[in-house]
Amino acid sequence: MDKENRLKIEVIKWADAESIDQWECVKNINPDMFPMIYSAGYVLRESDKAVVMCLNFDSSNEKASCIMLIPKAMIVKRYKVNAKAQKSRSNSPR
Repeated sequence: MDKENRLKIEVIKWADAESIDQWECVKNINPDMFPMIYSAGYVLRESDKAVVMCLNFDSSNEKASCIMLIPKAMIVKRYKVNAKAQKSRSNSPR
């Protein structure tokens, strides 16, 4: 079995850090308002502190692109995606 069929595909909902680069009245700043982000892709690695996922994986040379490092403390929910590669009937594009 090739590597892309062993990698888990997930959608992760997480709260991203936000930087406000303008002057803001301190009483209006809500410390619980984080932008909610949905990231989808292959889970490459996982530790106690973070999940590393990528959008693209090249199995011929074990390289990845569009890599995201998501701190576990910011993860709200994880959704596992059930995807199975299937052989196409034809090699011609449709």
